[in-house]
Amino acid sequence: MNEGEKLLLSATAASFIAPTLFAIYFSVQSYYLTSSMFVTAFASAWIVAVFHLLLLGLPIFVFLKRTNMGWYRVAGAGFIAGIIPVGILTSPVLSVGSLDGETWLTYAMACLPCALSGVASSAVLWCTWVFLGARKRVFVFDRSK
Repeated sequence: MNEGEKLLLSATAASFIAPTLFAIYFSVQSYYLTSSMFVTAFASAWIVAVFHLLLLGLPIFVFLKRTNMGWYRVAGAGFIAGIIPVGILTSPVLSVGSLDGETWLTYAMACLPCALSGVASSAVLWCTWVFLGARKRVFVFDRSK
């Protein structure tokens, strides 16, 4: 299995984490949940997750792959990549309302689940990448220079 196939398999595994978390959250919040509603929630969240992974997740991962990437850097990048879209779309600065402390707390509470799903997805991407053995060949450094 070459590096591209390993990255594709890792990205595919990571793309299912955020939609699964969203669908579980949606099913807990909804009292009258049917199976079609669950499938619709999962499918729509998966489409968003795939585009998010392609636009933010994979470019960040490929960039970090060239550095001394550890799990903590991947988790931090997942946090940032998870918070960017919802942070921009729900920014209180863009709203007409006041910018008091309660507004910022509500904003932070809206962004936190997305950031944590980014951490979870990046953890799955990292673990799958390491499990497939891709890390051993990519991260060999010659320290004699």
